[in-house]
Amino acid sequence: MTRNVRRRRDGPAASGDYRGVLTYDDAEAFSGGVLRCAGLDGHDRPDWEEAAEAWVWQREPERRGILVYDLPASPLPSGWTWVRIGAEPRKPAIMIRGLTGRERDHNGGHELGHIVLAVLDLRLAPDVHEERWCNRFASSLLAPADVVRRAWRRARANGERVGQHVKALRPTALALRLGEVGVASVLVTQRERVIYTAGPGLIPANDVRPLVRLALRAGRADGDGLRAYRLSDGVDRVAVLRAA
Repeated sequence: MTRNVRRRRDGPAASGDYRGVLTYDDAEAFSGGVLRCAGLDGHDRPDWEEAAEAWVWQREPERRGILVYDLPASPLPSGWTWVRIGAEPRKPAIMIRGLTGRERDHNGGHELGHIVLAVLDLRLAPDVHEERWCNRFASSLLAPADVVRRAWRRARANGERVGQHVKALRPTALALRLGEVGVASVLVTQRERVIYTAGPGLIPANDVRPLVRLALRAGRADGDGLRAYRLSDGVDRVAVLRAA
């Protein structure tokens, strides 16, 4: 089971002088650094492309920016690579294939996370999976923690769904995000085995198994103060959320 073990609220997220070993919580600091470079920190819905364009990715001020290309629909996945245009120094470039809306934004933010790791030569802790770290980076880039907390408080006060106020994330990503920012307890199971937890408190596995079975049959279920979501990365993987 993977748990978040520490948080960093600041740090050299926009420069190349960080040589620590990163946990999932560090994705928050580095996405915040990218937003600060573009002056987008504090925005309710930051523009990840604007942030990518403004990011200073080397210590020299002139070495900044990440290219973004939208490519026609293709069986190949989105990704990133290095490109050189004429005599210009090479730049990292994000390739997005046939996606729109929130799917496009998530994929763009995810690939931006890979670029941050590669360009700054960052190392992940042994139990940190790079794909999951980049998912965390993308979610925190599109929906910063303060934005999510404000939306949670407003939704709870008015009896609304928090998704009405955080439109940048898909429901499953938002469910995980609520746990990451500490306003709800979230776990992800695979065939009823807990593989990821986040939030202010843990949900014992015996509390969620009946709900997980129901969610696997129906795709989504509500009940007993819990909410389950089928995740897009596997038919047997479910995120379960409980309000704090």
